[in-house]
Amino acid sequence: MAPQGPMDSELHGTANGMDKPVTGMTTCGRGQPVADDEQLPPLAKGRWTSSHLVRWCAAQQNWDKIHYDADYARSSEGLPRVVINGALKQHLIAQFLQERFGGSGWVWRMDFRFVGPDLVNEHLEVRGRLRERKQVGDHIFCKVGVEIWNPDQQRVTTEGESVVVLSSTGQPVLSGLGLPRPADDAVRVSVDATPADGDVPVELADAIGRTVETARSLLPVDLGRLRLFADAIGELAAWHYDPESAQAGPYGQVVATPLYPIHGIELKPGSNPLSQETSAFGREGCSEVGRNISNLFDLPQRHLLNGGSKVEVHSLVAAGEQIDAESVLVSARCRKGRRSGNMLVFETLNRYETSTGRPLLTERQTGILR
Repeated sequence: MAPQGPMDSELHGTANGMDKPVTGMTTCGRGQPVADDEQLPPLAKGRWTSSHLVRWCAAQQNWDKIHYDADYARSSEGLPRVVINGALKQHLIAQFLQERFGGSGWVWRMDFRFVGPDLVNEHLEVRGRLRERKQVGDHIFCKVGVEIWNPDQQRVTTEGESVVVLSSTGQPVLSGLGLPRPADDAVRVSVDATPADGDVPVELADAIGRTVETARSLLPVDLGRLRLFADAIGELAAWHYDPESAQAGPYGQVVATPLYPIHGIELKPGSNPLSQETSAFGREGCSEVGRNISNLFDLPQRHLLNGGSKVEVHSLVAAGEQIDAESVLVSARCRKGRRSGNMLVFETLNRYETSTGRPLLTERQTGILR
């Protein structure tokens, strides 16, 4: 996979005239006008039971036991109950952004970090505020502050910022490829690597800036997996899984959700076998790249926390296409937590594209190994 350069005009386009602030109102997905610094209508998601979380684990193909094994969550991780998946929450943010801009805006950038755990049987509500708009050529870049509110805990557990691109002509924006770029280049995920900091294992420090993992999907994206995804997230647009509905939709074919490539690698059976050790945490069976730092560097198996991601979405993968991925280690640092002792905090830059070379997604993901 070719590295992205800062002047990659094919991928990002170029600025078309000066950035101009936008005044007036923007229409959200419910037909309501919204001004800068105004709250968007929230997306309330019902109670997430253990059955819902198991269904999401199957859709994501990640069997981390803190999401379904109560005994393991309590005895091995010190959690009061099993926790709602961070990956599920990031898809809820993407769903919120798509719906609140009527399906006509391009969800180009999503930055989010998890600031507290959500527990099984709790409710989640995605909230957002339109912070500012800039016009570049015929496109309007909307900066949206996002958060997930847990009404059971009465606090915010996920926070972040996103960029949604609209067309000033009213036409839907169906891809991030070739779009103009604001002068401040705010939609760009950093690809820079940072030298190791702290008592980082030598093999890890030496690998910074290098590709540490690649994967090619054995199978194309199939409708069955997309249907399971839609069921696990809940209330997705039908053109994400149903061919008949998709024909009348904006793409004319079934396309996956914006963040689907992160989970879309289908490996040959037995490639990442689940461990039979009772102490294993289940993530060893996952096919997502750039996550399992213990396996990549033969480190002691410890539970891995998802710290959040910065994501840039270039295009959507369609049913029938195959996904390639690569992961570059871009930072590693040791820190001492207030309650959890020593932690290894690392970042990987994960790039996804179709097997024909069309860019899908760039993700700078943060992992925490306690």
